[in-house]
Amino acid sequence: MKKDTMQLLIPIIILAMCVSYLLIQPGGLSLDVDFKGGTQIVIESSQAFDTTSMENILKQYEVTIRVAKGLSSYSTMIDFDASIDQTEVVNTLKENGFVFEKYSVQSVSPILSASFFSQAIMVLIVSFVFMSLVILYIFKSPVISAYIAISPAISIIETLAITQMLGIKLSMAGFAALIMIVGYSVDGDVIIATRALKRTDITMNERFKASFKTSLTMQITTIAALTALLIFSVSGVITTIAIYLLIGLILDLQNTWLLNANLLRRYIDKKGVK
Repeated sequence: MKKDTMQLLIPIIILAMCVSYLLIQPGGLSLDVDFKGGTQIVIESSQAFDTTSMENILKQYEVTIRVAKGLSSYSTMIDFDASIDQTEVVNTLKENGFVFEKYSVQSVSPILSASFFSQAIMVLIVSFVFMSLVILYIFKSPVISAYIAISPAISIIETLAITQMLGIKLSMAGFAALIMIVGYSVDGDVIIATRALKRTDITMNERFKASFKTSLTMQITTIAALTALLIFSVSGVITTIAIYLLIGLILDLQNTWLLNANLLRRYIDKKGVK
């Protein structure tokens, strides 16, 4: 088996595993309050709470509790049905010894959240359509446009699957991060295609090597910045975005260079581009 064929198999196998997980996941996608409706209380504290004890105390309300850790603080997120009085939940915690002053409450009706979710899906589809049209206009080739669009699409699917595996619910912030991945991914793919097809002063191998250096530098600097953001952030929303982008960019490296670059190289060789 050729080396490039083996390289193509790696992202294909990873994609197949991620798609399989999303399809067989019990209950479908795990959605946050933004997309499924309900009430969420976010408690900011300097020390972590005993979430096991908290869940036992709030068992009657059928809550879901998650914790996001920042550099010097913790965000404890408590989700429950919108029909439950949030004041009652807060008072129950305080009566059982949980001390906190700073907290926020978000409540979204199921109907409104369903509308948010459908609109978010539409935004993602429209972003892909416009991105594909721009790429088609630049390169004048449906094949190259399709290759460039494949990488961000796969990166989004894989990022969604892995975050679901990690127990991270899909929220508005997470969805925004998925759309950001489209932009980050397309940048690298456009660099490869532009240099491979339009630069003629060096050999084809040198074009791909130069593209690799530029793209890898962009990705690594972005990953480093996101890592710092994840470590120092005290905001649950920013932490969520950083996690999604970190996972997406790491996955996009192999989707860009093992899948997109190999497909493009095969196309170039077939067309006899020098």
